[in-house]
Amino acid sequence: MRVALFTNKFPGLVNSFISRDIVSLLEAGVDVDLFPVYPPDHSLWRYVPESYRKRMREEVPVHHCRALDAFRGGMRGFFSSPAGVTAISRKVIGHSLRIGARQTAKSCYAISYGATASRTAASTFDLVLAYWGNYCATSALVFQMLSQRHAPFSLFLHAGIDLYRDRIYLAEKLRHAKNIVVVCSFNRDFLQAAYPELYPTIASKIYVHHLGLDLAEYGFTRASRPQRIIGVGRFCPAKGFDVLIRAMSIVRSRGLAVELTLVGDGPSLADYKRLASQLKVTDYIRFVGWCSPEKAKEEIANSIVLGHPSTGLGDAVPTVIKEAMALGTPVVASQVAGIPELLDGGSCGLLVVPGDAESLANALQMVIVNEDLRWRLSLSARVRAEELFDMWKNGRRLARLLRANAGSSESATGAVNTLAPADHASR
Repeated sequence: MRVALFTNKFPGLVNSFISRDIVSLLEAGVDVDLFPVYPPDHSLWRYVPESYRKRMREEVPVHHCRALDAFRGGMRGFFSSPAGVTAISRKVIGHSLRIGARQTAKSCYAISYGATASRTAASTFDLVLAYWGNYCATSALVFQMLSQRHAPFSLFLHAGIDLYRDRIYLAEKLRHAKNIVVVCSFNRDFLQAAYPELYPTIASKIYVHHLGLDLAEYGFTRASRPQRIIGVGRFCPAKGFDVLIRAMSIVRSRGLAVELTLVGDGPSLADYKRLASQLKVTDYIRFVGWCSPEKAKEEIANSIVLGHPSTGLGDAVPTVIKEAMALGTPVVASQVAGIPELLDGGSCGLLVVPGDAESLANALQMVIVNEDLRWRLSLSARVRAEELFDMWKNGRRLARLLRANAGSSESATGAVNTLAPADHASR
């Protein structure tokens, strides 16, 4: 089976999970061609997990095209496209215009990229799969309608502008999709709330797929760790690392000699450093910057607790929380999106009110001073990781779904219920 997989950017800074999904599909016998909508930045290959990098380079064709070529080719194709594609393109652009100029420009480019890819891809595919529901799904849909009409279209829904914001032409994509893969039950419930009239017609097509880890690469020990809090992610308001800095300051004011390591970068870096200076905790915060997946994993393993203080709907199921769970690093995180689902409602980590620095400080302090609590949380988190986040097991289930997708719609619907009963039982 051969899949045309459309994504936004590959390689990328923070999308190691797509490498894991692709490698697990390869292992399950699914061939994957990758169509990244953004032009390539080959310097980012170092952020692809080292254990999969060689295989990705050798076994996964990556179909890049220059932005200018996509615009030129797409515009030529737009005027010669079948009426159905032209109609969809107009609707996508019309919807984008109601949201903003930036979104409109990106939608035009996505349409152009899909049209250009449809003329340059030499392979015939059994399935066209959009790894995100936003612009790359627009590209994938245009690609499928122009060159792969026999190949069903399906899509993933993750988070952020992929699902929680904008949702350009998403209702129509959901109708068109053979299957809709969501990364947590929260996203399924979000779809039901966002599209109450549409939901009954798509509910049977929704499949919960947990983005996995190679758990053999995540050693779990009870070794003593330094009193270091760690936060990992992009430095932007939605991540809430300013709240984590304030919480660390509160914990220190209570007499605990705790330090904070922040792994990442982004537009809020200067604000975070300014805040640390105002709170007089600059000497106790280490800004590491972006680092390789292997180095980030090492930093998490050498910390006593992971703080993930998201302030709103951004990430759905942060990979870094899963990694901490697998490594035995206790987690304190905001009660937003799919995080409570990851932490089993609080039995595998402590949940706090988003944006409340004192609540976060109290939870961090509990973990730091209570060894029995740390061990209980660590052990239950590792067990849950083994139950839900085994990438090889999850990849085999996803491969079965995709193979069913390539058949008739009746067989695909039945396959979800028989091949992944645990996922549907969790509904």
